[in-house]
Amino acid sequence: MKKSILGTNSSRKMLIQAGSENPTKLKGTKKALQKVFGSKFILKGGKENSGVSAHPFNKETFKGAKTRAKNAWKKAKCDYSLGIESGLFFLNKLYIDITVCCVYDGKECTYGTGMGFVLPEKIARKIREKDSDLTKAIEEMTGIKKIGRKQGALGWFSAGMMHRSEQIEAAVACAFIPRIAKEKLEVKY
Repeated sequence: MKKSILGTNSSRKMLIQAGSENPTKLKGTKKALQKVFGSKFILKGGKENSGVSAHPFNKETFKGAKTRAKNAWKKAKCDYSLGIESGLFFLNKLYIDITVCCVYDGKECTYGTGMGFVLPEKIARKIREKDSDLTKAIEEMTGIKKIGRKQGALGWFSAGMMHRSEQIEAAVACAFIPRIAKEKLEVKY
């Protein structure tokens, strides 16, 4: 039976395997999947290696998301696997933290990104020079341990106005958009 995102008469729930055990990533992922599938999904998480540096830059972020998604796929019998990777993108002389999600179905990858925010150059330079990551840099500055598993840098920099899980939610939802669009076009035409 062909998988349908837009709706199906089947009562079977989609099995989604996320390549992460991070509670913040799973919280954002669950909220996005509720928008995509309603209640017709089961989400499981598992720690997966990204195969990229501690905090990737630019296109390496997409590679890390894809690697996590494909590694998650290998470990689970699922309908979709997800890889979620945050990275820094250097655009217009600014470092922008953006989360990327890759959705894999055993054949095809689709991608989406979450909202981005500009990171102070001093912190971005520290990450690059020390081959560190944003979580460690923020932990050093604030003393908040495991901040990436909590509010994240976005939550800290925004004084709680935003939360890392919202970045994840947007990235996951946007990674399903190409699949939804393809299905809509096939239905209409």
